[in-house]
Amino acid sequence: MTGQATGLFVTGNRTGSYQSRAKSEKVQSQPDFQTLLKRAIFVGSLTPDFVDVAIARPRSNPLNDTGTPARFDPVLVRKPDVEDAKAFGIDLYNIGVLKLIFAIPPDLLQHPTLSLAVDDPGTLAYVEWLDIEPDKDEASGMYRITRPARRFIRHEIIELSSISRTCHLIPEFGSRVPRSWSFDTAMLKQRAFWLNNYSDNLAFQTLY
Repeated sequence: MTGQATGLFVTGNRTGSYQSRAKSEKVQSQPDFQTLLKRAIFVGSLTPDFVDVAIARPRSNPLNDTGTPARFDPVLVRKPDVEDAKAFGIDLYNIGVLKLIFAIPPDLLQHPTLSLAVDDPGTLAYVEWLDIEPDKDEASGMYRITRPARRFIRHEIIELSSISRTCHLIPEFGSRVPRSWSFDTAMLKQRAFWLNNYSDNLAFQTLY
């Protein structure tokens, strides 16, 4: 499948069952019961020279706006239940916002007193799901992506290896753009986007 990851490198000290090259870049001031990671690097199967980086980084100073701003990249996630052999392009993917990359330490996979253990799920991702409208815009050839109303927002924990790559979402600003928005905040505040099929050659091959 075009764009499917064959190599996965995660900054942190765990990467599940994938060949990995790790760096100690844990997110600080977080709970001790899990290993939090900042970024994942994906290498395409059919295009091994293509390297893509997905970042999930909270704001460095949660008390005010100083310091490094938060960054949560939109990603393409392969659908696990596609049965139609003729399916291609966007029909093979869901779109999510990558909020967290984490792994469960081995000692927590074993019950502290009973002889019970669970299999290591590997590196995991916490994503917010966005909705894909079924038809492309005739003029641009792009799909419209929307964020549900607050009470209908959906989050899920998935295997990090199910993420194929990042994607480029262009905010649908309309006639006015709030002055308070910036590159750092538009992804989380906007409710509608256009999925950019033309951000690079592989994106066009994957989505169109």
